[in-house]
Amino acid sequence: KPWFTDRRMSEELTIGPYHGEPVLYFSLPVSNSEGQHIGTVYAAVNLDWMKRALFKRLPGLPEGSQLILLDESQGMLSYDVDTGQWSIPDSLNPALLHKIGSRPSRTLSMPDEKDFMWIYAYTPLLNAFGKGQASIVLKIPEDVALSASNRIFTRNVVLLVLSALMAVLAIWWASDIFVLRGIRALVRASRELAAGDLGARAGKVGFCDELSHLAGVFDEMASSLQVRVEREEKVMASLQQSREQLRRLAY
Repeated sequence: KPWFTDRRMSEELTIGPYHGEPVLYFSLPVSNSEGQHIGTVYAAVNLDWMKRALFKRLPGLPEGSQLILLDESQGMLSYDVDTGQWSIPDSLNPALLHKIGSRPSRTLSMPDEKDFMWIYAYTPLLNAFGKGQASIVLKIPEDVALSASNRIFTRNVVLLVLSALMAVLAIWWASDIFVLRGIRALVRASRELAAGDLGARAGKVGFCDELSHLAGVFDEMASSLQVRVEREEKVMASLQQSREQLRRLAY
């Protein structure tokens, strides 16, 4: 291939172009002690082998993810998780490339040319030869990356609504048991007393609280009123009897 012929005169490590085959080629010149070029060493890395060696440690990559290897020319190789294939990556957003070049490691969210949101995580790769700079970029759809968080958020909202509903029901039940029933008993007893039933009593209302104390005071008041009325009735009956006796004596 032309690339192999051209690399014979190269003086540095180079990486060959990707032609769609799962193989990546490298060339490294070899010089003698006098600095004269005596040959070129070529190496080929099978990307399928690298895929098995690398991605067996990353089994949890979400669907739709892409792993992109960037060199100084801002483009090299891309691995698609769904298809399991290597390819030449599409052109990335210039703003994203600027951020990758300006910061060594970062995670950010940016839209593509179709306004589809992606989450990017990138970090530089160590270069054993000290020449050039490469970065590895993990590209994940935002909706896929946040799907677990969205499910947890939805679940928490549902649990919060259910908890609030249960709290309202508990408050309603407690208010009916401890407050409303006692108030209804007091209202009923007061209406019966107003209607003339002196034996009306609220009875025991709730526990030892202000409402039960109020019910006790009401019953004491009703009892005192009943005793007073009964005494007045007895006095009135005695006076009526005395009048009748005086009337008979006068005749």
